[in-house]
Amino acid sequence: MTTTREDAPVVDSGEVLEAALEYIRAGLRVFPVGRDKKPLTLHGFKDATMNEDLVREWWRLHPTANVALDIPEGLVVLDFDPRNGAPEPGECLPSESQFTLCAYTPSGGQHLYFRVPEDSQLVTKWMQGVDVKRAGLGYVLLPPSVNAHGDMYQWNGVFAIEYPGMLRLPAWLLRALTRPERPDIVVGPHPSKAKALFPWEAGTAYGIRALEQQAGHLFTAPEGERNVRLNRTGFRIGQLVAAGELKADEALRVIAAAAEYAGLDRTEVYQTLKSAFEAGLEKPWEKGGKDA
Repeated sequence: MTTTREDAPVVDSGEVLEAALEYIRAGLRVFPVGRDKKPLTLHGFKDATMNEDLVREWWRLHPTANVALDIPEGLVVLDFDPRNGAPEPGECLPSESQFTLCAYTPSGGQHLYFRVPEDSQLVTKWMQGVDVKRAGLGYVLLPPSVNAHGDMYQWNGVFAIEYPGMLRLPAWLLRALTRPERPDIVVGPHPSKAKALFPWEAGTAYGIRALEQQAGHLFTAPEGERNVRLNRTGFRIGQLVAAGELKADEALRVIAAAAEYAGLDRTEVYQTLKSAFEAGLEKPWEKGGKDA
C-alpha cells in the first residue's frame, strides 16, 4: 500500500480492493464509495462489513470504487480541512500527536486518528475547519482512495491499527469535545423563531458557518483582547440561538472550548459567556445585516 505523500501513483482497482481487505483483517468495517464520496451500497455506512467475500463482490460490481471506513466505537477522526480555515494540526495539538495514525487528504488536509473511551459522546465540530468524525454519524475515506481529479489519500507512514498506530486523544481535548449531559444555559425567550433541525445537527448551514467564524476569531485573538472577544462572541451566539440558527448546547461547548484553549480561565469563561449569551438571546439575529 502506498505510504508516502510525494509518490502519488495511479491507483488501480486491485490495489484498492487489497487495501480494503487489509483493513477488515485489522478489524475495521469498510464499504465502497464513488469518487464523489457517495456510498455505493443501499444503506451507506450501515452496510459496512468485515466479510471478505462480500467485499470482493462489492469491488467486482464497482471495480473503480474507493474504500470508506465505518468509524467504530472507541475511535475518533479529527478532520483538518484547510479549505474551511483549519489550522495546521501542530498549531493546536501537542507535539506527540504527530505520531498518531494520520492520512493526508487530496485537499491538503489531514485525518488524525485517535482512540477514545467507547462510551464517549462527542460533538461534531472542534474549531473552524476541524470536524470531529465519530461512530454512528458517518464515515471517512481511507487510502489509497482518490478524488474525482485522481488525487490520492495517503498514510503518513505504514498503516497500523495497533500501537503505535493510534494514540489516545489528549485528556483535555476529550473533555472539550465531550457533549454536555444537559445544556448549561436554557434557550431563552424566542422559541417561536426556532427552526426544526435534525437531532444530530448543531444548527443550520448558516448558523454552523457563523459558529466556525466566531470560534476562529476567538481562537486567534491576541492576549489582552480575548475576554473582549469572548464577550462579543457570546452575544452573537446568543443572537443566533434565539433566531433558531444554532443549538445552545453545541454552540456553547464549541465557544467555551476555544476560549479555554486560547488561555482564558474556565470560571472567567463561564461568567463572561453566560452573561453575553443571555444578552444576545434578547436580540435574535436577523439575516441581511453584517456577516455573523
